[in-house]
Amino acid sequence: MRGWIFSAAILVASPLQAQKDRASQDETRRDNLIEKLIETITDNVDAQLDFTNLVEDLQYYFELPLDLNQADREDLEKFQVFNDRQIEAILNYRQKFGPFLTIYELAYVPGMDDETLDAVRPFVTVYPKPRESLPTFLRSLHHGKSEWFWRGLYTVQRQVGYLKNKVDPQAGYLGPPFGLFTRFRYSHHRYYSLGFTADKDAGEPFFSGVNRWGFDFYSAHLYVSNLKWLKTLALGDYQCRFGQGLTLWTGLAFGKTAFGINLRRTGQGVRPYTSINENLFMRGGAITLRPLPWLDITAFYSRKKLDGNLVVTDSTDQDELPQVSSLITSGLHRTAAEIDNKGTVTEQMAGGHLDVRWHSLHVGMTGVYTHLSAILNQSESIYNTFRFRGNRLINVGVDYQWVHHYLTFFGEMAYSDNGGWAMIHGLQATPATFLTFTALYRNFQPRYAALYANPVADRRGANNESGFYVGLDCKPARKFGISGYLDQINFPWPRFGIDAPSRAWDAITQLTWLPAKGTEIYGRVRHRLSAQNSRHSSVVSYVEDLQRTNIRLNITTDAGPYIRFRGRAEMMLFQAPSEGRKYGYMIFADLTYKSLRQPFSVAIRYTLFHTQDYDTRIYAYENDLLYYFSIPALYGRGIRTYLTLRWQVFRNLDLWFKAAHTWYADRDVISSGLSQINGPVRTDLRAQVRFKF
Repeated sequence: MRGWIFSAAILVASPLQAQKDRASQDETRRDNLIEKLIETITDNVDAQLDFTNLVEDLQYYFELPLDLNQADREDLEKFQVFNDRQIEAILNYRQKFGPFLTIYELAYVPGMDDETLDAVRPFVTVYPKPRESLPTFLRSLHHGKSEWFWRGLYTVQRQVGYLKNKVDPQAGYLGPPFGLFTRFRYSHHRYYSLGFTADKDAGEPFFSGVNRWGFDFYSAHLYVSNLKWLKTLALGDYQCRFGQGLTLWTGLAFGKTAFGINLRRTGQGVRPYTSINENLFMRGGAITLRPLPWLDITAFYSRKKLDGNLVVTDSTDQDELPQVSSLITSGLHRTAAEIDNKGTVTEQMAGGHLDVRWHSLHVGMTGVYTHLSAILNQSESIYNTFRFRGNRLINVGVDYQWVHHYLTFFGEMAYSDNGGWAMIHGLQATPATFLTFTALYRNFQPRYAALYANPVADRRGANNESGFYVGLDCKPARKFGISGYLDQINFPWPRFGIDAPSRAWDAITQLTWLPAKGTEIYGRVRHRLSAQNSRHSSVVSYVEDLQRTNIRLNITTDAGPYIRFRGRAEMMLFQAPSEGRKYGYMIFADLTYKSLRQPFSVAIRYTLFHTQDYDTRIYAYENDLLYYFSIPALYGRGIRTYLTLRWQVFRNLDLWFKAAHTWYADRDVISSGLSQINGPVRTDLRAQVRFKF
């Protein structure tokens, strides 16, 4: 009898355990895809970006997978994983053979490779028979998801900004040395989202001074979508993303990547805002109507406060508008000077977007009117000659996208009423299932101005740049791939730090090998030629060419069903005529343990870095708390290590903790100014709790 009971227990437990193992593997695939996408973006950006929307979208598809049998072209484009050829192939396959019977049938769709299939597996599903009906808006209220986050940040070593307060309370940082964040959101991805966010950075006052109501930044939104002819309605804080980002695009967007093909923007229209960036959003209301299946009409209005550097003038005219020399986007209000600049400019924006679709052809038109309560009067430096000055600006743009068989044409043309033009045109072709080619031309006049432009460009914004880009993604064999791009850029007018027109070349080549399931090895070389003023001229400055070369070897492999290992070696070579050659290198190894058998997961990394100075800095994305993103710049000589721990206390309660420690062997002081730490070490602690209802 005991033998029968034991055998029965094994028969029952084995499928349950296998299901847990599959779920654990799917979570690993989800995290790997998120990490790969983030690293892809940050390879070409020397700044901290907020990837909250990207992670939220993939998290949503992980919990409620995309139904391949009901998804239309718009749904597949918003998924942001399939390329144009794959989307077209999925639609044609479904039309020819009927509904998918299983997600593994994707392997028979032309253009699908093993890497894509493995990446999308946790995010898609199929229902062989159409579901009788989707939940109505009222029924969906019972299926919504609620999350409440609390996160705290703390640096163990005291910075000079806090030490100065002991002598003069107004000389340094005016708030406590910790950062605090909280967010609540109740949402159903198809129908609605309701939430609020509050955040304070370390050093900002908390329930004192200018922040007597607590946090430094508050955000709230109400978002409703997919109600018959009402496509979207947003109240509070929201984002607008139209066309190719030349006229209006707030928030995150893909740019140049090592894959060489992820250039075409998929305008997502009006979206709720849930991040903590204090600038890249709109505040007010927006509505998108779909009176006809082929027509979307969007209107929006926004009014919010911006930080600006006030200019003191001699005028005594009471009716004269104040002036600011620049708009500040750091979002930091820690010192008396930073607080004086807080909210000095009121920005009002109004406009709309018209989107017309006919089969695979999209044509859109965007108009934006911007009014500032202060006159933007930038310095008289030569590089600011054509920059926008004033307090009123009108932008108009026309965008298009046409998919024809294996060809995709896309672009946008825009005009600003200060006399500037800008354009961007691209072509993506997939002549064979293993080959994708992209070409893109852009031309942004020095006079063109758009406060929230974010197109594909060498530098953020759309001003004083032209260039031609070609990219390639080729998989000549099942386990091999080659990708990369070549971008030739011209800057027709001087820029900050470059007192003459200049040029740049940017090229990446990456070879990828998948020797076994769960293992990926890639090598990458990036070479960039750019210009800057000579920093070693004592008489007159002159422009010289700089060359930077990154060489990277990365290995990722599954060391077991729950353990993942990754190792990377990267070298940076820098050369300038006036400075000679400099170099730097970084080596790291990390281990990740994750299993649904245990209530916790762990990620550990150990990094060695040795660079000669900041010019040879190297960036590396780190595993961190959910919705928190860390891409530190490593330079000098030292060691960096971190430990990230997630513990699922209960089914609806989990905790995250991260401790990161950096030790420098070449200095006794870290950073400068009020951020300076007297000593060679820095330790950062972060903790987060999430309640799910």
